[in-house]
Amino acid sequence: MTCSHTVVSTSRYYKWNIYYTISVLVMSFVSTVFLIPAYGTLGAALAMLLTNIVSYGLQQLLLSVKMHVSPFTSRMLLLIPIAAVAWGIDALLPTFSSVWIDLFVRSALVGLGLLLALLALRITPELMSMLEGKLPKRLRR
Repeated sequence: MTCSHTVVSTSRYYKWNIYYTISVLVMSFVSTVFLIPAYGTLGAALAMLLTNIVSYGLQQLLLSVKMHVSPFTSRMLLLIPIAAVAWGIDALLPTFSSVWIDLFVRSALVGLGLLLALLALRITPELMSMLEGKLPKRLRR
C-alpha cells in the first residue's frame, strides 16, 4: 500500500477504498490468468507491474480529482531518464556466477548511482530535508 491509501482512508472518501481494493484484486487476477500461461515468469512480473501501475494510477486520480492533492512536481519527470540510464548501466555491468553476489553487487552499484543522482539534482525535497546536516558540505546548498 502507498501513503495515498492512508490519505484516502482518513478522508471522507474512505468508502472508495473498498472499490479500489476490489478493482485491484480483479485486475491482478485477470492479468495473471492471461499473462502467466502466455509468458511464464515474465508474465507474472508483467501482471504485477500492470496491476501496480493501474492501482497507483487509480489512487492518484482520486487524490487529484476529489481532494486536489498531488505528490508530484514537474521536476520529478527527471526520474524517467535517470531510471533509463540506471537500467542501461545495469545491463552493462558484468554478471557474477553466484546469484547472491550478483544481486548484492549490482544492486549496490546501481542504487548508489541513483542516490547520488537524486542528491546531485535535488529532485526530491523530502530526501534533502531528511539528510540535511548529514551530507558533506559539497552536496549541500
